[in-house]
Amino acid sequence: MTIIKALEKLNDDFHGLNKDFHSVHPTFQGSRSTLNVTFKLARNDPNGNPTTGIIYYPAKNGYATNAFNNDIQREAWDNYKYCNVYIQLDLYANGVLTNSGVAWYPDAGMSNAKLARIVYNGRYLYGNTDDEFSSVLTHEFGHWLNLVHTFEGGCSTSSDSQCDQTGDRVCDTPQTVGSQGCTAVNNCLNKLVNSENYMDYSGAYGCYKMFTAGQVARMEASMHHPARVALWQLQNLIATGVAENKTAKM
Repeated sequence: MTIIKALEKLNDDFHGLNKDFHSVHPTFQGSRSTLNVTFKLARNDPNGNPTTGIIYYPAKNGYATNAFNNDIQREAWDNYKYCNVYIQLDLYANGVLTNSGVAWYPDAGMSNAKLARIVYNGRYLYGNTDDEFSSVLTHEFGHWLNLVHTFEGGCSTSSDSQCDQTGDRVCDTPQTVGSQGCTAVNNCLNKLVNSENYMDYSGAYGCYKMFTAGQVARMEASMHHPARVALWQLQNLIATGVAENKTAKM
């Protein structure tokens, strides 16, 4: 099944099991890292009934906007117990079918309102597109775990000394303007750009390979955010039916 294969690909990416992980550019071999989290489909629904974790609805669109909040809230499972991922085709309900995905950073207000979510284009799930572009789902889960685009704020000589406060707020991801393909390119500080990073916009070029140690640390910190911390507690793993291997369904 496509969704199960997509989930396996997602976990491979986060665990460094993607087939090109070991071909990362030598400059970034030492900074690449993996996240010790496994994403799983829930086995129990909010009422404690068995589930596949995959719920089908009549085709809908627009869940990347606020215009359909009532529908999103009605269909959502408790945001403090489940990560809700909506698979659609027209994410903004504007007739454009090529938008790949959107996700929100940890936000307790959104979780309280049952609006925390990832919205993803089904045509770009693993099995429906090439291996590399399917890792855009990994990019979106990165956002859900508080990662910012590596090209946030572009490149500025004044920002490098405040790397933990500017741009993507991660110091081992060189500043970049993004989407420069897979070719080795230096930034405005004459530092090599990490074009193979999942949080760049390089998936369409086939560049995605890695997260950095700094990004992994930021994701680990995000798991203690009020909007995320309950998800991986043992009580919730048992309640949602994914506690067998003591790994979090997120």
